[in-house]
Amino acid sequence: MLLFSYQKTIHRSQSHHCLIEASNKILQCVDEFHHTSKEKKEPIAMGAEDKFPILIYAIIKADVPNLWCHFLFLSDFLNEFTDEEVTYRTTELGDAIQYILTLDWQIRDQSGVLSPLLLIESTGQAQMKGLDYLSIPNISDTNEIQQLKNSLVLSISHILRKMSRRTLSPHSDFVIPKKDHDVIKLSPACFDFCVTFFEHKDIGLKLTRLDDPDTITMSFVMKHPLHVYARLSEVVIQAFYS
Repeated sequence: MLLFSYQKTIHRSQSHHCLIEASNKILQCVDEFHHTSKEKKEPIAMGAEDKFPILIYAIIKADVPNLWCHFLFLSDFLNEFTDEEVTYRTTELGDAIQYILTLDWQIRDQSGVLSPLLLIESTGQAQMKGLDYLSIPNISDTNEIQQLKNSLVLSISHILRKMSRRTLSPHSDFVIPKKDHDVIKLSPACFDFCVTFFEHKDIGLKLTRLDDPDTITMSFVMKHPLHVYARLSEVVIQAFYS
């Protein structure tokens, strides 16, 4: 494979040529697959976003030793080249490698596909923005509503932090601490917000009310590594107060 020959190329101009050729080969393979399928035979138009996951797949399958070092070598001498395509392809390669380096092989979505921690963080941030629109019936005082939101954010962060510190059976059902339970139960709107936050498919948790009115449990639909919940604990605070 062209990406594998990358490591055997000594002259840096040849390395850049190899990178461009590999990029063109990816497009060619996609086009050939498209024409051999039962789909319509019109030429396929592939943008950068369409090609990016295929490039990542090709890099992983090529298994080039010390690829990041090769990339840094190319980047060091990039200013010697004025070709715009050389610059673009080198940047494209760097973005793909950096994306791979951000992947935690223990973090996967519900279909088993690797999912970057950044995606889960972005989900947590987006969910917390929903607090801006939280409406509490029978409470009209702005300061009181804000105080309730503050308490809710701190409770969500505390729950996630407690979950991240479990050592024995870390993914067994988790009983919400009473202090946080009391905040969540202050209003149906608060409980509904927590359900929306925790049960988002990227976060992968589930809140359950038991027969005991003073008990709410958290179960793990997605069994993320514990450090994911520790990071989410920080994210909810940062997102709300930023």
